Amino acid sequence: MVIYETYISPHLDYCLQVWSPWLQKDIECLERIQKRLTKLVKGFKKMKYNERLKWLGLYTLEKRGLQESTKY
Repeated sequence: MVIYETYISPHLDYCLQVWSPWLQKDIECLERIQKRLTKLVKGFKKMKYNERLKWLGLYTLEKRGLQESTKY
């Protein structure tokens, strides 16, 4: 979890804030990356994606992008 929050999550957040993808294919591509990377957390490989997000205290990238856009 520390590795994900330290090295991976900031990169994904940066991508969303800088160019906020409009195309569904771009959103899906970033979501696939997050899915793969959350499986790297020890003990999470066999969990479903939504369960991994819940345990890690994360949201889908699309939902996080919507939350960021409502802040301003």
